Amino acid sequence: MNIGEAVKERIWELCSERDISINKLCSMSSVTQSTVDSYIGLMHTLFTLEDNCGLKVTEQDGELALQVDFRKNKDAARLHEMLWAWREQAAKLEAGEISQEEYDRWRYHYPEHDSSQIHAKVPPEGLI
Repeated sequence: MNIGEAVKERIWELCSERDISINKLCSMSSVTQSTVDSYIGLMHTLFTLEDNCGLKVTEQDGELALQVDFRKNKDAARLHEMLWAWREQAAKLEAGEISQEEYDRWRYHYPEHDSSQIHAKVPPEGLI
């Protein structure tokens, strides 16, 4: 059993112990069931990134942080580059070098507005 499955099982146990439905638990917590499902889905996405791209949850100065071990493989290195591009844009926003509108445009149209990397469509191996 993985962590996501354990969390899901524990939520169901709590509901059973208290004789409430998952919807009631969500209502009591002021959270929609779709939000709970979305967060669990997000966790599974993070677990997949851990397996495939070297994503790690760490602690820095008492705070949780996500880091990518770019040495793990090519996918990890690529994810690391993409996250650095995001960090660069966020730093520009924090420094007042770009507006919130420019930052949002970068995020909502990523990677089209990302000038930090060269993006090109490359045919699959064996077709060249």
